Amino acid sequence: MVRVITLFALLLILLPLALPIAESYQKFPLATLASASPSRSQDPFGTVTAFNATYAVMNTYTDANATSSPPPDATLVHTGSGYKFLLDTTAARIGTQSINYTVTIIGTGSGTVRVCTGCSRVILRFDFFTPPGTRIDGSSTNPDVANATYTIFKGATRLLSENDSQTIQMRTASVAASCPESTQVCYDATNSIGFNLTLVFRFGWNLPASKELSVQVGNVALLAPNLANANMHQMVLNSATNKVLHTANMTSFNFNRTVTTPIPGNGNKNFNWTLFQVTLYYPTPYTSFTETNATGPPLPAGTTGFCLAPDCKSLFNATFVSMTFSQLNGNLQLTMTAQTTNTLRSISAVIGNLPQTHWQPSESLGVKLNDTLSVQQPGTVGITQIHSSGKTVGPTQTQNTLGNGTFPITVATSPLGSWNVNATFTSLYDYGANSTSIFIEHLKLAQGFTYSGDNSRITATGTIDHESSTLGPAPGASVAVFGISTLTSGNYSQSFAPASAGLYIHNITFVNGAFTLGRPLIIYLGIVNPSSTVMVGNLTISHEFLSDGPHGVNATFSLDKPIDTPLQQGSRIYEVDVTFSNGLMNLKVTTLRTGAQTTATSSSGAPPLFDTRQQFGLFNMTVTSQPQAGGQRTINSHESQPFAYIFSNSLIAQGGRVLAAKIGQADSQGAFTITTDSAPISQARHLALIVLARDANGITLGNQDPTGASDNLVLCGPLTSGTCQPSLEGPTEATSRQSLTVTLKVRNNSTKLVMNLNITLQVFSGTNLVSQTTQRTGPMQPGASYNFPFTFNAPSSLGSYTVSFFSPEYGAPIIATTLNVVIIPTTLQIAIPVIIGIAVAAGFAFFFRRRRPSVTEPAEKTKQTGPKAGPKPRNP
Repeated sequence: MVRVITLFALLLILLPLALPIAESYQKFPLATLASASPSRSQDPFGTVTAFNATYAVMNTYTDANATSSPPPDATLVHTGSGYKFLLDTTAARIGTQSINYTVTIIGTGSGTVRVCTGCSRVILRFDFFTPPGTRIDGSSTNPDVANATYTIFKGATRLLSENDSQTIQMRTASVAASCPESTQVCYDATNSIGFNLTLVFRFGWNLPASKELSVQVGNVALLAPNLANANMHQMVLNSATNKVLHTANMTSFNFNRTVTTPIPGNGNKNFNWTLFQVTLYYPTPYTSFTETNATGPPLPAGTTGFCLAPDCKSLFNATFVSMTFSQLNGNLQLTMTAQTTNTLRSISAVIGNLPQTHWQPSESLGVKLNDTLSVQQPGTVGITQIHSSGKTVGPTQTQNTLGNGTFPITVATSPLGSWNVNATFTSLYDYGANSTSIFIEHLKLAQGFTYSGDNSRITATGTIDHESSTLGPAPGASVAVFGISTLTSGNYSQSFAPASAGLYIHNITFVNGAFTLGRPLIIYLGIVNPSSTVMVGNLTISHEFLSDGPHGVNATFSLDKPIDTPLQQGSRIYEVDVTFSNGLMNLKVTTLRTGAQTTATSSSGAPPLFDTRQQFGLFNMTVTSQPQAGGQRTINSHESQPFAYIFSNSLIAQGGRVLAAKIGQADSQGAFTITTDSAPISQARHLALIVLARDANGITLGNQDPTGASDNLVLCGPLTSGTCQPSLEGPTEATSRQSLTVTLKVRNNSTKLVMNLNITLQVFSGTNLVSQTTQRTGPMQPGASYNFPFTFNAPSSLGSYTVSFFSPEYGAPIIATTLNVVIIPTTLQIAIPVIIGIAVAAGFAFFFRRRRPSVTEPAEKTKQTGPKAGPKPRNP
């Protein structure tokens, strides 16, 4: 038992490692280590201080080398390597106790001939402390005194002393690297080589009953220590076992326990240090530790323990293996190995917290990592994208971080197809690597898109393909066709029947229906309270990719407080501006009655809402309400018309509006045929047919312009060149009630669409409607010219009148001229028309033809507001 305790005391020699570990971590930042071997990034180097070795020649002293006065008894118990003194008074007591050790200070050699490499100092080390849970009672200022002291003498000269009459405190060791424990005292005895030193422990007491004096001393050792540094620490990941092998090579060192020591006044004398001890340190979380020696002697069996010193725990708990060599001399070149688990235990590509396997070029992707660090120290996360062809993008590095969290990268732009996202974590003590596969893709509208129909219905036909050659067509893709125009008076809305109870949505109007980055989707909502009961409620807007397909992206706002009062009987209109950002839907709500505003942000959904992708969708709008005074809650909901979210289209950038939209589905070959009602299309002037699509993996069209085709639905004259203006032919003068024939010469300027219009000739006196004549024109084939005669009677009163042509489908006055009613006409020449309110790009032409009077003018009973004479043309 005595030998075991003595050996454990010797093991503590390895504790000098604790302090250098903390110091070397500051000296070797990760950036320096990483740059040391850029070509071996898969096998990085860690700090050389993760592994270390201390070694020393040593002489130990047991209580057999000590004398005590009085001899040991029940109060003073010897342990083999030291003494425990415990006085617990049951009655008043007074007395003293002393323990003396005589230690011969042996030398370490000189110059390059040392007992061990680098061993030049001689340290006298011993224990001196009050064990936990015990105490020293009394003080030096009253009669009830107890104290304990140690003193080191060289002959009669006092070299070192400490006296603590209370509890022996933690001390800073005079030689910290050899004395890391707070219970130890170290004295540098190098200047006393060749002399005998006397170590004296004294205890004295003058105590009443129920007092205590407790001291533990001993473990006296003389040692000449040094530290062996590692010159390399490499970390290699074995993908088969998912383990990291740590290998450290130590600088070589020698030992020779025989030394000649000069004895003052008595010549030289040869001494043998008792033993040579090597202690190896490694982080406790490391496993499968091994040590080998490249040069003899062979390594003896070691004793394993845990470093308990406070400094030893500053970065990680350390484990030591201590080996004692009985040879007189030898050379050691040690290699230590250990294992840790791959630090990166999982990896996934996410948006928010939702894993996603399919991505589009240049999107923001989050690489979510989970780590299993053995030592909680920051390092560098590096993320690299590698295409199946071998192309590499990155790495993207984040320094001074743990390997746990989500790290943003930008998805590679090209080539499309299969990519690996590889992540590594490297710190001074840990290494890990992991990877996940993603597929980068986007859709495209294949060549051959076509459309047909008229100004009330359009049928679009095309094929949706994957852009990469790997996948080909997009079978079953969801497809939406939008008709979008800038200059138009049409609206994109739908109305709903009244609900049987509670607040309900009467109308959903999309002011634009298509929006882009920096421009919101603007919605007007008409909310109706049909009863005299004052109601309160809220409205929830849920995003849908397809009809009846909620996916968790929804936001709710109040219809009353804080932006308005509870709803009285009647209707109220709200403006809702919708934007997408960071995978969320943002709402800005304004009640038009008061102008007050509120905001709401949606939850995230699965599948996620990518604000980085061109897309289409719908909203399910649900009104939940109840009487202000309390009562039954009612829920009414309606689904909106489709909207478009587009990045690249000139009409959208100019504030274009959706006039028609329809969602369909591609067949197994990616082909689609979609027919959309398009009553307002003839008002479009400049029309863009937008095609958006989404496959089963959420991939959409890339950032290219999604315009499938464009058309110019303008009324033009019969000529195929020159100014695109309709023309008319007819007299500028007429007599009272004269029968006139006006011929409109028109051309359908559309390239694909048939035009069917109701055209009305209106005669105005100022702003008062005098007469009107309507006829149905069409079908007018694309690119064809037509003559449409209109016969009417000139007004009965003399004066100047405006003759205007208008079509409700066209949405604006087409052309107008001035007709003067006189007694005797001055000319029969054909009038040159004044053109108003038309768009330049598509066409009709109108002709006026004069006829002799044959019809009596009807009574002028209708008075309506009309245009002024001779308005300017309406630009498309």
